[in-house]
Amino acid sequence: MDTVGIRADADVDARLMLRNRDNNKGALVLIHNRKETGGKKVSVSTADWGPVRAAWLVTWQGIKALKGKANGNNWEFEIPIDKYSAAFLVNESEPLVDKRLLPLGIPSGMAVSGQASVLNINPDPMDLTLRVTGPSGFGGDAVKIKAEPGISIPISLSYSADGKAKIGERVDLLLEISLGSGLLSSKKMDWLLPARIIGPLDARLKRTAEREMTLILKNRTNKELNGKFKIAMETAKVISFEPSSEKFRVPANGVSEMKIQADLVNLEVPESAVAKITLEDGGQEEAYACVGPFLMNADFERSNFGLSLPLADGGWEYDRFFALQGGRYDKLDTAPQIVFKGAYRGKGCLLVPKGGNAHITWNVWLPPNKKYKISVAIKRATPQDGGFSMSMASDICAAPWLGNTKTPKLNEWEVFTGEFKSINASPYWQAVFHSSPAGDVYYDALEIEEIP
Repeated sequence: MDTVGIRADADVDARLMLRNRDNNKGALVLIHNRKETGGKKVSVSTADWGPVRAAWLVTWQGIKALKGKANGNNWEFEIPIDKYSAAFLVNESEPLVDKRLLPLGIPSGMAVSGQASVLNINPDPMDLTLRVTGPSGFGGDAVKIKAEPGISIPISLSYSADGKAKIGERVDLLLEISLGSGLLSSKKMDWLLPARIIGPLDARLKRTAEREMTLILKNRTNKELNGKFKIAMETAKVISFEPSSEKFRVPANGVSEMKIQADLVNLEVPESAVAKITLEDGGQEEAYACVGPFLMNADFERSNFGLSLPLADGGWEYDRFFALQGGRYDKLDTAPQIVFKGAYRGKGCLLVPKGGNAHITWNVWLPPNKKYKISVAIKRATPQDGGFSMSMASDICAAPWLGNTKTPKLNEWEVFTGEFKSINASPYWQAVFHSSPAGDVYYDALEIEEIP
C-alpha cells in the first residue's frame, strides 16, 4: 500500500493500491478515520489509469455506490464516519469472484454442488457464463447470468469426477468465466480449483455427553449407502448403540447419526476412540475422537518422560515455556512441574514456582447444563495470590475461584471446595492453577464430581 498519489484531510490515514493493466484499471483505497468525524475528504490521482467510471464504498454494512467528483487528474470523495472503510475507484475491471464455497473434494464418478459469488464493479451490466472444467471426465454444465453493477450474485455450480479416478488422486479443475457482453466482451478468465478424489462417506466421531459418543455419517453421493461400523477403544467399554446395532443406512445426500454409550467417566488417562466403517461395496472409512476423564492427570501422578523437567501437561506446555525462555533449558526452573515429595495424596503434586507462569490446561471436559462439586488441595508459602479457577473457552468464569482467601494456612495443605453449574455452551473448559510472585504454590487432588 502506498501514500503517493493520494491526499487526505487531517486525522485521516489513507493508503492506495493501484492496478493499471489490460482490463484492470483502478484503485483500492483503505481509509482510517481516526476520530470518526464526518465531512472528511480524500483525493486520489487518476492520471495513470483514469478516468473514474464507477466508484464503490465498502463498510461493515456492505458495498454501495460512492459519490465523488473529478478535479483535473484527481478524483475527490467524502469518506464515511466509520473508523475503517475502503473505496473501489474503477475505470474498468474484471468481475470479482469468490470461489471459497466450491467443494474441492469429489467422490469418484459422482457430482458435487457448490456456490461461487460474482461482484461486478463496472458501471454497466455484464453477461457472464460460468462453468467448472477439467481433464476428460471431469467438469460441469455452464451457467449464464447477468451481473448488475454493485451486487454480489451467488451462482450454484455442479460438477463431477470421472468414474475411474482413484481415491486420493489430485485433479486440477478450473472455474472458467466467459464475458459475453459489456466492456470486456469475448474475454475468458479462469481460477484454479485444486481438487482431490475422496470417498463417498464423510465420517465424524465426537463425544456428545458424559457417557456418550455420536458417529455422524454424511453421504456425499446421490445414492443410498449401507454398511456397518465397529468402535475400538483401548480400555473403555462400549455399553450400547442407538440404533441398536452396528449397521447403518445413509440416504442419498443425507446424514445419519448413531449414538454410542460407553464407560468414559472412569478413564484414568485420555485415549482414542476409533470408528472403523465398512461399506457394502467394500469401501472403508475411519473416524476418531479423543475421550478421557473430566480432568486428565488431576492427581498429578504422571509427568512427561524424557524431558529435562517433569512438566505437568503435554509437550505443548513444555514447548511453550521453552519458547518463552528463548530456547534455554536452564531457564525452565520457573515452569510448572510435578514434584514427587510432600504430596497431599499419592506420590506426586503440582508445583507452580515463585514468580513463574500459571499452569493452564484445556483438558477439562464437562457436559453442559450439569451441576458439579469441585475441590482442590493447595499449599503455599505466602498469603499473596495463588488459587484455582476454571472458565469456558470464551472466558466466561462459571466456576468458583478456589483458594482465593486473604488468610490461608501457610506451609500446610488446605482443601477448598465449591459448587457450580456448567452452562449451555462448549463442553471444553480451561483450568488455571495460578502462581504467586511471592512464593511457591503447590496443588494436588483436584476432584470434579457431578451432583444432583
